[in-house]
Amino acid sequence: MSEEMTYSIEPYTLEIARLGLASKFEVNPNSCGNADHFREYLMYDAIQDNTSGIAKTHVILNEDRSEILGFISLKATSLLINYGENYISGSPALEIYQLAVNKKYTGQSIGTKLVYFAIATAHMLNESHLGIKYILLAADAQAVGFYEKLEFKEIGNYYQIPKYHENSNCVPMFMKLFL
Repeated sequence: MSEEMTYSIEPYTLEIARLGLASKFEVNPNSCGNADHFREYLMYDAIQDNTSGIAKTHVILNEDRSEILGFISLKATSLLINYGENYISGSPALEIYQLAVNKKYTGQSIGTKLVYFAIATAHMLNESHLGIKYILLAADAQAVGFYEKLEFKEIGNYYQIPKYHENSNCVPMFMKLFL
């Protein structure tokens, strides 16, 4: 992102949704397995997830609020640790449930800014409201390298994250917060 470009990260509200910006949101099909999913999520599911308590979506808007540069949806979850046949424990975590960058802004640090927003949110919640030990996500295979550069690691055999039909083919990853 160039120095002169200004933007804001804001909660994705009904007011922003009514601007119709989601219908113009496009993800580079080379950066994920299902590019249409992200536009459809913004158009049809993000507001419902916000109001129902499933996830909270934030968007990066350009200076005049005429375009969505990217978005992130966060939710509370657990990193599940398998200690044997009958014992599974969970460590508190914040999940990056959705993350997408407008294809016009690929390579301009929008995705990195959104991940840093998630990390800052986890630290803020940890300091003031609840315990969070990990940040989790299910990465498209094409995005694994991006997350590894940000110090996420693939989840090993003893750990699991909740699976959903839309992320069943993704790579589970985690980052441990340093408290």
